Amino acid sequence: MERLSLFDKLVNLYIIILIIGFLFIGTIPKLIGGSEESLSVQFRIVVLMLSLFFIISTIFSRRINKVYLAPFLFFIIFWFIYSLRLIHDLYIDPIKLYTDTPSSRYAQFAFGVTLVPSVALLIVIQAYKINISKILSRLYYILLIILSIALYFRAGADLQGRTTGDLNVGILLFGQFGATLSILSVYRFMKEKRNLKNNLLHFFGFIIGVSSIFVSASKSPFLALIVVVLLLLFLWYGSIKSVFLILIIGGVLGAYFVDIALFLNNYFKSNFLERLFYAIEVGGDNAREIIVSTAFNEFIDNPFFGNAFLIQNPKLVGSYPHNLVVESLMSTGILGGGVFIIWVIKSLRESFRVIRKHSDLTWVALLFLQYFIFGMFSKNLYSSDLFWFFSIILISAKQNRREP
Repeated sequence: MERLSLFDKLVNLYIIILIIGFLFIGTIPKLIGGSEESLSVQFRIVVLMLSLFFIISTIFSRRINKVYLAPFLFFIIFWFIYSLRLIHDLYIDPIKLYTDTPSSRYAQFAFGVTLVPSVALLIVIQAYKINISKILSRLYYILLIILSIALYFRAGADLQGRTTGDLNVGILLFGQFGATLSILSVYRFMKEKRNLKNNLLHFFGFIIGVSSIFVSASKSPFLALIVVVLLLLFLWYGSIKSVFLILIIGGVLGAYFVDIALFLNNYFKSNFLERLFYAIEVGGDNAREIIVSTAFNEFIDNPFFGNAFLIQNPKLVGSYPHNLVVESLMSTGILGGGVFIIWVIKSLRESFRVIRKHSDLTWVALLFLQYFIFGMFSKNLYSSDLFWFFSIILISAKQNRREP
């Protein structure tokens, strides 16, 4: 393993901050009695400044020769088209936005939170030495500690239903970070040496992650956890061994699923079971299906250039489609949507490749799949930063033919 310079170590820390920083900023204020809002703004500014610093410093150094843009052509083309759409809809010919949401908020998320850090990541992941295994280790322990702290305060609060209380962490993102911890726990259990210490650590991490999903009462992180773990089993062990494992584990968990949920409910009052059983009873989420259908109809009405980056139907004005593919078509038309779909397919193929290889990048591929699923059910293009980050790391690794 090559030694990392001080600047390389700073880049590795920057990647950790991109992935886990916002959850940290949203939870730590509870310990010091501060407010999340001020720290959140400061954190976003710091990340933006760091991103610009890495972009500029790399451009004016010899390391820029290591950066190749060709593998990211579809990413670049899509964001060029999408940026034109955002600028047009926000400032040139303003569309109707969601109630009480200023245009600056969309611009800040799209460019400051998502695009500029994505470009910076695209550059540093190629130009500097990255220790992907150490990043995973630090991410895992930080995530485990933060979610444990968050659950400790949530369990002690007089709360119930779908809320994190005053932890100042968005409920959907909180559930997704719980799924991330559980997915990483399964991956580390399968990859690392089996001993009592590691087994207990990964079991505890899995339980903390599942508890976080339970508190969020969100279906998408629960679905992402199941789908990603199943894919990991099939791609690592093959169909026969995987089916055998799934039947055993699934049978045990299925038999005690309700009991486990009721046990968790003793500590974290949540309506997870009610929401899950309702979705099963009605065969899905009718409200979300209406949103997706409406967004697709707006694409059909304007297939070449798209209609707007937000739904403009009077009944749902200002909403987003809750589906990244449909949103790409609705906002940028067949050209932009087609480019986005190609980028997704390219990233999916690369994720399957590294998982089959048992690569050190497997955890990145798993989290890309998780946040892609998140984006297909709950998220939007302009703020899906983790979806973009993990896809960029995957494609960069393919470009360099190495495991960064």
